[in-house]
Amino acid sequence: MTKAVTFDFWDTLYGGLGAEAIIAERTEIVRRYFVSKGHSFTEDSARRAYLHAQERLLRHARTDWVCPSPELAVADIFDALALRPTEHDIQALLQQFRDTEIPRVIPLPGVPETLATLSVDFRLGIVSDTWLTPGRMLRERMERHGLKRFFSVLVFSDETGFRKPHPRQFELALSALGVRPAECVHVGDTESTDIRGAKGSGMKAVLVDAEYAGHATEADVAVRGFNEVRTAVLKLNQA
Repeated sequence: MTKAVTFDFWDTLYGGLGAEAIIAERTEIVRRYFVSKGHSFTEDSARRAYLHAQERLLRHARTDWVCPSPELAVADIFDALALRPTEHDIQALLQQFRDTEIPRVIPLPGVPETLATLSVDFRLGIVSDTWLTPGRMLRERMERHGLKRFFSVLVFSDETGFRKPHPRQFELALSALGVRPAECVHVGDTESTDIRGAKGSGMKAVLVDAEYAGHATEADVAVRGFNEVRTAVLKLNQA
């Protein structure tokens, strides 16, 4: 019997920025910040600095699933530009990322209604990777949209130090929810992190992929939109 459901955050519950749009926007944040400090870095230089920091994140994601802190990411940007930042410099640039991105991130269609319905019968949680936008900011965003009240536990990688599919991410959520792995369904949009991590932890999994066309997946159920998630969870509960 299913007693709990956990969700990924980015591109599962919330969206609004695609991968290339994020890189372009963060590149502009970097360039604008350093111009304001009297440096004349070009857009190309700013982009290379941001991608330098991102590569560390991706390297860990491919190997040990460790999550570099937002502060370390910003320090990497300074390093790529051959600058030595103070703690104030790091926090100032980090705040620019937080202030610029969050207003454009919104709940995806069907999310509020589905969460309200599922929360009646199941305990809900979030298991999500974060980086330059930390868990603290995501909590504030969900509170503003009235969605945080549906969740019993929120597990973010910048707070645990690990990224999915590391089992620690899922273990923390399961423990806080008070359920066994077989009693929990994880819902996410990424095969390599959400689905593989959940299944590796003994949970059931639902893949939400708007482009899904019957390709191979380890998920128990694959759907093309969040509006189908409730039906998928109920189907697994009866299995």
